[in-house]
Amino acid sequence: MITIFFATQTGNAEESAETLLKRLTGGGLAARTKTLYDYKAGKLAEEQVAVFVVSTFGDGEPPDDAIPFHEGLQAMADGSLPGLKYAVFALGDRCYDEFCKFGRDIDAQLERLGAERLLALEECDLDQDVKLPPWADQLLPLLAEKAGAV
Repeated sequence: MITIFFATQTGNAEESAETLLKRLTGGGLAARTKTLYDYKAGKLAEEQVAVFVVSTFGDGEPPDDAIPFHEGLQAMADGSLPGLKYAVFALGDRCYDEFCKFGRDIDAQLERLGAERLLALEECDLDQDVKLPPWADQLLPLLAEKAGAV
């Protein structure tokens, strides 16, 4: 099962996560979406494949609903997620110095925790509708191979 996690302040990341879900399930993969609102970072050890679609709020902050998850992820021990495969699609606003910082933070933390990156971090501004389809097209065969579900 592939879990598409989202964290959003204005709804854009959730909308992109739903679009990605349709793309993956349309490609024959078993996937679901889940908000980071009440998800405990330690539970990631139970996931096989996680895709994060997250926005950055203000000047580099996670959305309000993802602060507990972010803090939990930072507190985890190095190398504690060796079985997790992941990818991150980050939304931000180039007007801020810390453009897409929350997405970068998740990507860096998951790497520190020993998870396997499936695809390079994708950063976007207001162009998520343009960047998501080709990113999803690259991700789909990687997920099919890792999830073993096509």
